[in-house]
Amino acid sequence: MLPNLNPQHKLHLAAAAVIGGLSVASYLFTWSPIAEAEAARSRAEEGRAVADRDATEHRRAMTSARASVEALKAELASSQVRLEPVQAINQRVATITRLASKAGLQLETVQLSDAAAAAPVGEPGADSASWEARRVPIRVSGRGTYRRCVAMMVSLDEFCPDVNVRSFAIRGQPGDSEAGEVEARFDLDLVWHAAP
Repeated sequence: MLPNLNPQHKLHLAAAAVIGGLSVASYLFTWSPIAEAEAARSRAEEGRAVADRDATEHRRAMTSARASVEALKAELASSQVRLEPVQAINQRVATITRLASKAGLQLETVQLSDAAAAAPVGEPGADSASWEARRVPIRVSGRGTYRRCVAMMVSLDEFCPDVNVRSFAIRGQPGDSEAGEVEARFDLDLVWHAAP
């Protein structure tokens, strides 16, 4: 008890203590949750702003990718390269063999995958601009000089634009030859892009 205080002062002190307690309780049960909710809302708004920026960047990237795809489709449509059906594999192998022979190469093997198992590329679609192609691996091995191999690849690019060189390996022993070139073994991995 507080000495020498009149009862009215004691009443005022008690009222002040009750008001202080109510203020603390009000803060703990009302203002603190409101402040926490406000902080959570602020964090959510920041997260949304970041998500909006990311979404905008993704939309720009998608727009750019679609424009690139459309440009490639237009280029393909205007290209003079027409893909032959995969059933024409024998004609394509004959052309490759003829070009190798014309370049002076001695072929030992020409191996190809099963045309029906060739890997599809692209997405089929109902409209005429859509396309699907098949990649048919062809391995050509034989003997010849480096220059003759290069001549064959140049002819291949000119006469078979639907065939790409995936890899080229040549092995031989350096030595003296009359023309300054050494005949060596070569392996040429090709990919023929064919229509289904």
